[in-house]
Amino acid sequence: MVRQCRVYRSFDIDSDHFPVLATLKLKLKRSTQPQTKHFIPNLSSLSNIDVSQEYAANVSSKLRATSLEDQTLEAMWGHYKSALDFAAREGRCRGIQTPGRAKEKITAA
Repeated sequence: MVRQCRVYRSFDIDSDHFPVLATLKLKLKRSTQPQTKHFIPNLSSLSNIDVSQEYAANVSSKLRATSLEDQTLEAMWGHYKSALDFAAREGRCRGIQTPGRAKEKITAA
């Protein structure tokens, strides 16, 4: 919204335009960036014995590849978490878990 506006015709700037000084009031809104979808592994597929054995093998091979000696607890947890996430994304449980259906509300008639 324009609060105050003033045109200065007396300036000699060799142009057919006039300088303008304006005071504005702006209303700014916070812009939010679209969030990326969080990966949720399909843990119900781990009930299958073949899938759970493959998952366990992937996790153990990933953990064996990293040396966890002489590291802080946070670093060890980060390696463990990345191994679990890697095995879930690469294995057969990589499908996104679908949320259950909402229960219908029972209303008294």
